[in-house]
Amino acid sequence: MKKHTLAALALFALPSLTTFAATPTPSNSDQSPILSKVHKINEMVIDMAKLGKSKAQSKDVKSYAEHLIKDHKGADKEVRSCAKKNKFKLVDAPDNEETRAKHKFASEAKDQLASLKGGDFDRQFLTNMADDHDKAITLLNGNQTDSGPCSPLLAKILVSVKEHKESAEKLRAQIGAIDLPKP
Repeated sequence: MKKHTLAALALFALPSLTTFAATPTPSNSDQSPILSKVHKINEMVIDMAKLGKSKAQSKDVKSYAEHLIKDHKGADKEVRSCAKKNKFKLVDAPDNEETRAKHKFASEAKDQLASLKGGDFDRQFLTNMADDHDKAITLLNGNQTDSGPCSPLLAKILVSVKEHKESAEKLRAQIGAIDLPKP
C-alpha cells in the first residue's frame, strides 16, 4: 500500500456519506461546502478506522485501518489549514429531521459492524470501506470543476481516496466478502 500523508475520504460502514456525495458544491471560489464535507468525512473515517484497528482479526486489516487513521488525520489537518488560510468556515450539516435520520442510520450501521467478530468483521469492514470510498470518489469527482484555492489539495485527496479504495478491494478479495442486511 503506497503511503501518503494525505488521506482518502472514504467513510467506512457509515452510510451517511451518501449525504455528502449527493450534494454538489457550487463552482465558485468559496470552497467552504466541499471542505466542510471532507472535514466531516475525515472525522467519521478516523472513528471507523479506530474500530477496525481494535476489532480486526487479520494483521493486514489492522494495518490498513492504522494507515487510514494516519492518512485521515493528516488530510484533516491540511483541510483545516487550507480553510483557515482562505477564511473558509467549516460548518456542520444542518440540524434537521433528514440529517438526524441519516446520523441514526450511520450509528446503527456502525453498531452492526461492531457486533461482528473475527473474519466476519474483517470482511464487512473491507466491504464497507470499498463501497464508501466509491462514494467519496463520486463526491470529489463532482467537484473537479472547482477552481478555488484548495482545489490542488482536493485533487491530491482524490488520488489517496482511489488508492484506499483499491487497497480495500484487494484485501477484501484476499479474505472474501460477506453481505449483511442494512439496518
